[in-house]
Order: sequence, then C-alpha cells, then structure tokens
Amino acid sequence: MDRKQLIYIFIASLLISISANEFNLAHIRSVNPTNNTSNTTSLVHESTIWSNDNSFYLPQMQNLMDGKGFTSDPSEPEMMVRRTPGYPLFYGAFYFVFGEKTAHYLIPYGQTLLFALSSVLLAMSVFYLFKNKKWAIITGYTYAINPFIYSYCYFTITESLFPFLVVLSLFFFARFVREQKKSDIILCGIICALSFLTRATSGVIILGIGAYLLFYNQGLANNFKQKSKTIVVYALSFVLTISPWVIRNYAITNELIIAEKFYHEAPMQYGKGAIELRFLTGCWTNPANVPPENLFHKLEPNIINNEPEKNIEILDAYLAEWPESAYSGYTKSQLKNALISMNNCFVDKNAYNVNHPSAIRKDKMTLPCEMKVFNEFNALKNSYINNSPIRYYVLTPLITCKEVIFNSVLHNIAAFNPADRNLSPFQFIAKSITYILNSLFYLSLLYFVVFSKLGKASKLLLLTPVVVLMAALTLLLFRYVELRYLLPIYPFLIISFSFMVTDTYDKVLLKVTSNVSK
Repeated sequence: MDRKQLIYIFIASLLISISANEFNLAHIRSVNPTNNTSNTTSLVHESTIWSNDNSFYLPQMQNLMDGKGFTSDPSEPEMMVRRTPGYPLFYGAFYFVFGEKTAHYLIPYGQTLLFALSSVLLAMSVFYLFKNKKWAIITGYTYAINPFIYSYCYFTITESLFPFLVVLSLFFFARFVREQKKSDIILCGIICALSFLTRATSGVIILGIGAYLLFYNQGLANNFKQKSKTIVVYALSFVLTISPWVIRNYAITNELIIAEKFYHEAPMQYGKGAIELRFLTGCWTNPANVPPENLFHKLEPNIINNEPEKNIEILDAYLAEWPESAYSGYTKSQLKNALISMNNCFVDKNAYNVNHPSAIRKDKMTLPCEMKVFNEFNALKNSYINNSPIRYYVLTPLITCKEVIFNSVLHNIAAFNPADRNLSPFQFIAKSITYILNSLFYLSLLYFVVFSKLGKASKLLLLTPVVVLMAALTLLLFRYVELRYLLPIYPFLIISFSFMVTDTYDKVLLKVTSNVSK
C-alpha cells in the first residue's frame, strides 16, 4: 500500500482530532470559567475532560504506589475487582513517570497519537484482508473524521484507549490472513485480550475473528486440522494473556472473575433499588433517556441538608418524563410510592453514613431498605412484562436500536450541546451531518452483506460483532445503552461504509464509462 497515503491519513487524523478537541476545551473554559464539576463541561488540571469514571480509573496506580493495593478504594474490598485493569495501568504509566498534573497534560496527546495510528492500521487491515487500495484509503480517512471516536481522546476513560486496541487486534489478524504467520495470530490473541481487559464489551471482536476462522479456506486454514490448530493457538494466546488477572482475582476473592464484577447488584453508589429502577425503565425505553442516576444527583443535596420533603417536587418532575405508555400493569401512583421508598432509603443511608463514618460500601448496600425498594421496583417490572410482553421483548429493543442508529453521536462534546438546547446554525449543521453519517454506517452493513461478492467469512467478520453487541445491550443483558458502549463495533461499521462508497463509485464510474463508449 502507498506509504504516502498512509502518512496523509496519519497527519489528517492528528490535525482533525487536536483541532476539534482543543476547540471543545476552549468552549468548556468559556462556559464554565470557575470549573465547577459538571461532567463534560468541566476539566481536570485544565487538560482532560472530567468524567464520572475518574474515581474508578485514576486512583488505582496511586494506591498501588502507596502500598494500598491495586484498587480505586482501599476501604472497599470489592473495588479490587470492580473494574478491568487495562486503562488504570495505561494511565498509571503516565502517572508513574510524569506525576499527576503533567500526566493529565500529556495523556490527551498520547491518546490522539494512538487514534491517528489506528486510522492507519485500519486502512492497512482492509488492504491486507481485501486487497483493495481504494477501499483501504477511504476506510482510513473515514475513521479519521469520525468525531465519535476522536472526541474521547481528551478523556481519561477506557473509551480513549480500547478502540485503538480493537483496531490493532484487527491489524494483526489481517496480517495473519495475508502472510500466514503464526506469530501474527498469537499477537492478535494477545491484543484481543488486552482490549478485553480494558473494556469487556470489546470482546465481541473475538467472535468476529472466530467466525472468520471457521469459514476461512486459505493457507494455514485450508483444512479442518489446520483450521483447528489456528483457532487453538488464537484461543490460547487470549486465555494465557488474561490468566494473570483471573488468578489474581481468584486469590483475592475466591471467585472466578474473568473481567470485573458488580457487587450487591449495584455497580455504582446508587444502590440495588435504583438499579432495579433502571431495569423498570428499560421495559419501555432505553434507560439512558431517563437516567435514574440523574435523579439521585438531584435528590442528594436535599437529603444531605436534612430536607428530604423537598424531593417530592423533584420526584413529580421525574414522573412527568414518563409517558402514559410506560404504565402497563401498574399505575403512576404505585410508581410514585416506590420512588418515595427509594428517597426514604437514601435518607436512611445518609443517616447510617453519619452514625457510622467508617462503614464500608457493603454495609450501606445491604441495609433492609435496599431490599424493600428493590422488591417494589421488581414487582412493577414484572407486572409490566406480564402485561406487555410484545412491547418488552420486541418493540423496546427495536426502538432502542433505532435510537442508536439514527443518532448524531456528538453527545459527549460540550461544544455541540448547549445547556439551553438551542443549537446555533453551525451546531445544527454538524449534528445533521454526523446524524446522516452514523445512519449510513449501520445501513452500509446491510449493503455489504447483500452486495459484497466476498465469501461468508468476510461477511461474518463484520456482521457478528455488530449483531452480538446490539443484541446483548438491547435485549439479552442490560437493556441499557450508552452510545460509548458501541465503540468496539465502529471499526467494522466504517469498513462496511467504505465498501459501500467504493462499490457505489465503481458502479457509477462503470456506467458512465459504458455510456461514453456508446
């Protein structure tokens, strides 16, 4: 492949990412000059964008260096296995070498370099797999201009790292397909494991590569015996890489924890009752549209100030966001009673914190009121499912998929999300373009499956990760979709989109040439 084009892709990726992110930083400083903590409109050390997940990822290396173990909170035993280790170690390397403030200054640029490199590697992957230079170049540039990916370069969260690891995995796999070297499939397995240990959902790439290997019929995999050997080598490379983490987790907890574990049915600090409210919301919509977490943050100040009665108005405003279609098998009054129970439980937990300042998370998450609230929301959820099974099992997942596909993916860039929601012409145009582009990414996968003349292996490589992750998030596992959870499948969507562009261009050019020759 032309090295000059690869250099151009690399430079374009750097310039686009740095320009867009620096513009966003300037916007954040202008709208939040005092830097009050407000998620994507606040900064850490004036360099990285603040995230709720900072409390999980950033303290681990400092605690390790202080002799308190590799954990985000030494007082909470379960925090030692609550998160995967990939990003804390990545951040920790910067922290160890440069110190905290300088690390935050350098990490955005380091992550931007990885993003630019991934644009090049994805282009090379397409060239190795499909031997089409034009398709490869379009893939590289399309990846470079996608704000959904590069907007995370200035955050200190997993989304700023694992897309690079997904692309790197795909690169080594593509090189294996081209050059038939076992070392490449071993490296592919290792990098897949590192990606999995950074964000577990990126493990869907394993399924895509596995599907390809099963139907792959060239070189080392031209018969069942050789194909089996290749798959075993790939699997062993993956398993051996994650095994130190699994062994460490077992030694600490006496449990088999492959990636991470939620304890007390409450992955965050909100409690199992609040999480069950999330699942109740998931009966009729994507809970990310009406986040129970946001409700907690609104209730919390009044509870701390011993004025919980003021929260009734907040609960009424929250209920107003629920449409009539959300009440199936239960009434608004029943839901409000359950919400009041949750508010009362927050009051009990706050009192417990005051009276037991050294209490650990387990003590608070297992208070009697937690199970009471959980049971109330669980009963409402089951009533909904029994009364509206088609809505629950079919319509809600389809609606959620529709929202994911037809989305501008600019939600985490403060410069495109004014607080009053009144978009400027520039913001409106940018959101419209990315809305159309994101829709085409998903639609192109169908185009690729229908019109590509490549074999079943190639189609499954692109199709499997997308279908599995969408099904897992919308139907099988969480019924909860934050768009960032879908980043692992975007390299595959961009490949299919670039195929659609290339194939359409070739067909139009062929038709024009044919008409001219006549």
